[in-house]
Amino acid sequence: MRLFLIGFLFAALAPCTTASAQDTTGSPFSPENAGTSRFKQCDHDARDEVERDHCLTEENIRQTAALKGVQKASLTSETPVGRAKALAAQQAWLKYKDARCNLWLLTGGSGAGQARLRCLVRETITRRSDLEHAWDN
Repeated sequence: MRLFLIGFLFAALAPCTTASAQDTTGSPFSPENAGTSRFKQCDHDARDEVERDHCLTEENIRQTAALKGVQKASLTSETPVGRAKALAAQQAWLKYKDARCNLWLLTGGSGAGQARLRCLVRETITRRSDLEHAWDN
């Protein structure tokens, strides 16, 4: 039964995870393309995978803080009902992000942890962009 559930999760998220773990640099929301200048410099200067993991972890913290800022700003203009719906949507997105990015850990291998970190950063950047441009016409 457990294998069935894991298979189901991979099948359900397959359209979202078709690229290999290392083949995400072409995404406009990848850390390499949309990350902060601090990340880009850290990633450039990293001498090994441990340092690169540190760069990604720090970038995830920065991007999460930026996302929280966008969320806070967007909630100030909402009605109480709108705020409740926005918070519920954010809770659902957090569960989705964690489930999607944790799939990389199931692949195993030495790059699985870094692939998960890249996924977390990419998804957070994407979500922030979506919220920043939600009402653009």
